[in-house]
Amino acid sequence: MSASRLLSRRWAPPVGALLVLTIVGGSSLTGSAVGQSPQACRSLTLYAVQLPPSTDGSVRLAYGRTPTTASIPGPLIELTEGECLDVTLHNEIPIETLRDLRKQYNGTNLPLAVSIHPHGVEYSRESDGTVSSDSFVPPGESRTFRWTADVGTG
Repeated sequence: MSASRLLSRRWAPPVGALLVLTIVGGSSLTGSAVGQSPQACRSLTLYAVQLPPSTDGSVRLAYGRTPTTASIPGPLIELTEGECLDVTLHNEIPIETLRDLRKQYNGTNLPLAVSIHPHGVEYSRESDGTVSSDSFVPPGESRTFRWTADVGTG
């Protein structure tokens, strides 16, 4: 992996918006695995966008189910134990914004990209959402992450 793909933790907070992932027993308000085969996955689309600057002029990046509903924190994502979810992330953040942030945070070795990283679910390395796994999304591109709420992972 090239040095340009390493991520400094100092840079992560300004460029990531919080996505909350909850695993619940029984039925979920956002979908249920009841009646689905073990291989079937529910699908969700997310967009990474740049919001208008904060009152102090800081860049704000957010996630939403549509580009116009992106917010900080991002949307709540709930899974039922045993459920599988395919999350497709579309990066609509301008490359110029990511370059400016990389320069602002002295992150010359950072990728010009965004990602999502879950907790409390099972996933493969390709769906980890970290720079070390090369599972990030460059501007104008999309990537699908697969997460499974196995029994006992919540």
